[in-house]
Amino acid sequence: MENPIGVKLKLKASLEAKLPKNSTDRARKDWHARRRPRPCGLTVHPGIGCTGGCVYCYVPELGFDMGVAVPYGLTGLELVYALLCNPYFVPGGMGTFLAFGSVTDPFLPGVREKSLEYAFAVKKRLGNPVQMATKQFISEELASHLGKRFERGGLNVLITIVAKNNWKRIEPNVASYEQRIETIRNLTRHGLKASLFLRPLLPFVDLEEVEEILRDAKEAGAFSVVAGSLMVNDRILKRMKKAGLDTSLVRKRIVGPLNRRLRSIRSRDLKKDVENLAKELGLLFFNSACCSLAYASGVPCWGICWTSSFCVNCPNACREKVPNYGLDEVNSMLNLAFPGKATVVDMDPESVKVRLADKGVKEAVRVLLRTITRRIVSFA
Repeated sequence: MENPIGVKLKLKASLEAKLPKNSTDRARKDWHARRRPRPCGLTVHPGIGCTGGCVYCYVPELGFDMGVAVPYGLTGLELVYALLCNPYFVPGGMGTFLAFGSVTDPFLPGVREKSLEYAFAVKKRLGNPVQMATKQFISEELASHLGKRFERGGLNVLITIVAKNNWKRIEPNVASYEQRIETIRNLTRHGLKASLFLRPLLPFVDLEEVEEILRDAKEAGAFSVVAGSLMVNDRILKRMKKAGLDTSLVRKRIVGPLNRRLRSIRSRDLKKDVENLAKELGLLFFNSACCSLAYASGVPCWGICWTSSFCVNCPNACREKVPNYGLDEVNSMLNLAFPGKATVVDMDPESVKVRLADKGVKEAVRVLLRTITRRIVSFA
């Protein structure tokens, strides 16, 4: 089997020979070169800020602007180089999942071209699975362009829809409900894997309305639905109330005291209702976005969700796709990434045990080995 760390070092060296020094310096200093992946994958920022104005959004709570969205400063090649400098990152189709859309919408008019530049650079140079979440309209022309670039797979587009009736109050500056359903249709028509992103689940959107959304998405060609929980604080609730939304059902579900800190709401029952509806309609249901991308890409889940309660036993059969590396192979990769700093002392079909010589690399080793081996990593 191919050594992904060896590939990573070769790619990095080839870009160092290609890019001017000011580009490599800029990329090395960028957050993409050191950002630790989240459960959904390593977040890629094609832009900063968002103009959607969604009342439930917590982007402002993270310090980003809701009134403006600007494209990110790196070029596509600089982004690729920054990722190759990241100690957590593994290139390739079995590598780190890349999630576009955490602090912006990648298909906003002012950000879209940068998103495409990044996605196409990743596809050409790295081959990692890419997931893009949007509330914007994707035309048939743009869907065709994406389909041609990702004709061999590796792209999953999540189309966020949380309400059908009052969507304008909840998400005032995004594409209409009908346009987003049409987006699913356009993407599917051009061979792309489109998923309904029912995140966040809003307690004041009743089950009957949720069923209509699921039916519309399924009819348009969505293959799956990913459901996620709402997070609120006092300011988000004020925005909801100002928009004329009934927040009483939200307040009843808040976990912990309400203040400026973001709090999750209890939503296990809401997710279960969606799961049951999805199964009745023939849609795959996922608790996590990484599972949808894994299925769309035909690889075992980056988050190894099959080892936890997040797994819904979908047809992807992740356990059967776990890489069959030997102990010596894994140690060879580990030594390339962290020379002399860590050694794998035991490995079985589900776990890897590591002895550290340098505790400073513990988390990077954990994430790197989990990605490469798709096993639970522990330390001796």
